Amino acid sequence: MIPELHYALFGKVDHVPRTSGRVIRGMSAPDMPVVTGSTLDRILQYLKGVESASLPELVTGTGSARSAIQTQLRNLSDAGKIETIAIKGCVTEYALVFKV
Repeated sequence: MIPELHYALFGKVDHVPRTSGRVIRGMSAPDMPVVTGSTLDRILQYLKGVESASLPELVTGTGSARSAIQTQLRNLSDAGKIETIAIKGCVTEYALVFKV
């Protein structure tokens, strides 16, 4: 309703602040895990619970950015804490060398 019409019908016009976000009614919250800690901690915690994981699985499972995970995977691989399972023509997966 335009403000002039609202004023004519109801009197004073209350200012309603607009939000920049979009609300979609009737939709539930996405099924994302609640994550805490550094990217490194998230990766290690995720890999402890699975046999091996691909980069897309780590992104979804940890809630971290793809580039941050790639950097930490490279660091973990250089330190010998994870092994890279690369099969030609398939997705590369990563696994902990020693599960604690």
